Amino acid sequence: MDQLVETRRAIRGGAAKHHVIGLRWWPPAATVASLDFLVEDLPGSLPAFCADLEHAIGCQVAVYLATQIPKEAWGRILIHAVAV
Repeated sequence: MDQLVETRRAIRGGAAKHHVIGLRWWPPAATVASLDFLVEDLPGSLPAFCADLEHAIGCQVAVYLATQIPKEAWGRILIHAVAV
């Protein structure tokens, strides 16, 4: 449990460092080979943000911009997305 708290703290710290708002994990998965995140606005440096997330989590990540997702899909995604 402590590791989960520390990982979440590291993810949130990375988001704050890169001025990322609306960070969500999607879709929640039982296995952690790679993780997908949604953001409301792109950070100044997407590669640096991804590198910080990968370092905090210990696996590959993909970051998607919420405004690039069609509105009809966005509602379905939000049902399963977890705010970080």
